[in-house]
Amino acid sequence: GFVASVTHYPAPNNHVLHSLLTNICYDLPHFLSFSNLFKLRLPNLLAYWLSLFACYRLVSKHFDKKVALLTVSIASVLFLNLYYSYMSRGYSLVNLLFILALTESLDIIKHEDNKKHWARFALFSILGFYAVPAFLYPFVTINLLILYFRRKNLWPQMMANIGVVLGTLLL
Repeated sequence: GFVASVTHYPAPNNHVLHSLLTNICYDLPHFLSFSNLFKLRLPNLLAYWLSLFACYRLVSKHFDKKVALLTVSIASVLFLNLYYSYMSRGYSLVNLLFILALTESLDIIKHEDNKKHWARFALFSILGFYAVPAFLYPFVTINLLILYFRRKNLWPQMMANIGVVLGTLLL
């Protein structure tokens, strides 16, 4: 149930955010007449499509639209993207949240003192950890990228990371 999905975390590989979204989709109104299997996989399908859109947006922002279209075309048929887009696990959410956090990190590198980018980076990171604890790997990688390009001003990065730790522990 919903409460158990939010509060019960028995194993390190438990995909809490995915379980929460699955419970929400499972309670969709009956007039939609989706099968239970489709309701179970709906969050992953949505995360897959949103990650392709976010990927296109990210690449087109920093490169040409043709490069973005090529990137999304390739990403859309990669085996693991397809596999996790219909399997009922949280990896599609991790992929989406990684792309969103990476987008914010690139904006942070360009616009050093914009608090909105830091807040969104922290929010996407918290949700990434809530989706799957293995989000630690992309989180550390993104932080190293920010650190490399923003060596002078560490305070906003430290504050954002403290917020991520506290937000993750709260969830």
